[in-house]
Amino acid sequence: MFLNSEMSEVVDVLIWGAYGFTGRLVVEHFKSLDDRGLLNLNWAIGGRNEQKLAEIAAEYELESIPIIIGDNSDQESIDGAMSQTKVVINMIGPYYFTHGKNVVDACVRFGTHYCDITGEGPYILQLIEEYHDLATENGVYIVPACGFDSMPSDIGANIAVNALREAGRACTSVENIVMRMVGGVSGGTIESMLRFSDMPKSVLKKAASPNYLNPPDAPQTSFPKDQVTPKYNEYVQSWTAPFVMAFTNTRVVRRSAGLLNYGPNFSYTECSRTKGFLMSLLISLSLLFVLFLNLPIVGGLLKKIVRKFAPKPGEGPDTETRESGHWQFRMFARSDDVC
Repeated sequence: MFLNSEMSEVVDVLIWGAYGFTGRLVVEHFKSLDDRGLLNLNWAIGGRNEQKLAEIAAEYELESIPIIIGDNSDQESIDGAMSQTKVVINMIGPYYFTHGKNVVDACVRFGTHYCDITGEGPYILQLIEEYHDLATENGVYIVPACGFDSMPSDIGANIAVNALREAGRACTSVENIVMRMVGGVSGGTIESMLRFSDMPKSVLKKAASPNYLNPPDAPQTSFPKDQVTPKYNEYVQSWTAPFVMAFTNTRVVRRSAGLLNYGPNFSYTECSRTKGFLMSLLISLSLLFVLFLNLPIVGGLLKKIVRKFAPKPGEGPDTETRESGHWQFRMFARSDDVC
C-alpha cells in the first residue's frame, strides 16, 4: 500500500528494502540524480518497516516520493506492493532466506520487471526453475546478480566474445583475471556467506556443478573446474589464486553463454592476480575456512566468531572507503579459429 501518498498510479521504479545498507545507497543515488533533473521517472521506496522508511524519507527529504509497505513473508502483501510498480530493485537479502522468491512470484504475475544484487547461486537457480518459463511467456525480465556479483564478469565476458565475433572469429574461452580490488564488504554480504550452508542439502548438491545455472539445451560440460590452488598465469606473468566470487560469477557467465549462444565449446574461468606464490598459497588455504563453516560443530562456532567481529547486516564500508574503492578486471578471450 502507499503510506504517504494518495497516488493510485503505478510508479516506474520501486527501491525495495530502502533502509538496508545497500538500499540506502540506491536511495542516495536516485535522490542525487533526481535533484539534478537527470531522473525522468516516478520512483518510490518500500519495505516492511514503516518507521524506518519514514526515517529514510525524512533524512533524504523525500516528501514527494511515495512509500510502499509490504512484507516479503506475506504473499498477499507482496502482491499489493509489486502491482504498484513497473520495475523493482530488490535490496532485501540474504535472498534465499528473506522470501525473495515471493517477490519474484508477484513480479511474474503482475508484469513487473525485477532485479537484485544477490550472489547466492542456489537462489538464482530457484528462480530459474520456478519462474523462467512463465516470465518468458509474460514478457517479464527477471535479472538477479546485478551487483559486483556478477555484472563486471558477465558484461566483460560478453564484450570479449563480441569483439572476437566482430573480427570474424568464434570465441572458445574467456579468462577473467582480477588485477586489483580495493574496497570493503557489507554486513549483508557476510551474512549471505555465513548462511550459505544453511540451505537444504538437495540445493547445495545441485550447486556443486559448474554448470548448474546453464539453460537445459546448453552444453553441460564437465570443465573447466574452479581454480582452488595457486597457479602461474602466462597472460599476466604472475601467480594467481582463486577469486572469492568466482563460484557465483562463473555460473552466471556460463548461463549467459548458453542463452546468447557464445558457442558449444565456450568456457569461462576467473582467478585473482597476487604478488607472489606465498600470497597465492595463503589465499588458496583461506578457502578451507569457508569449508569449515559448513561443518556441523566447528562451523557453528566459527560463524559465531565472525558475526561477533564482522560488520552486521545494515552496516558496511564508510563513505571514504567506498569513494576510494576500485577494481580492475582483465578479460583474455581466445579463439581456436585458424586464420
